[in-house]
Amino acid sequence: MLVAIALLRGAVIGAAAAFFAGLLVDTATLGTLGVSSLLLTIVAYWVGRYGETTGRDRTHAPLLSVVAATVAFTLGAFGLHVMLGDGVSARLVFFESLLPAVLLNTLAATPVFALTSRLLGREDGARAPRGVKLAG
Repeated sequence: MLVAIALLRGAVIGAAAAFFAGLLVDTATLGTLGVSSLLLTIVAYWVGRYGETTGRDRTHAPLLSVVAATVAFTLGAFGLHVMLGDGVSARLVFFESLLPAVLLNTLAATPVFALTSRLLGREDGARAPRGVKLAG
């Protein structure tokens, strides 16, 4: 859902929604406070930038964004837990966590994106985030 919000509304709104979702996840699971918030904020910001700089109406944008976000979140979580000194198994992360997460998230991407775009609605051209202009 956060990827869809970032794709539909832009980087800043996606990052803000992701921060509060990550804070909710951290407090609900009693995990290390701030890890999920940090990772989800960074991932949603870059997904929002992808949506702003390329055509967000492309059919592959939600699927590509979900795969990239899942991989980035998992690798970032692994790196942060290693830096914090938590015991994390690389085999568990890469083979038993990453592959099923990518598959399940990819399967859920299309219906969730359709539902989110129906709930949020499409923005008109005047309010839509503008793309990056190249200088020169």
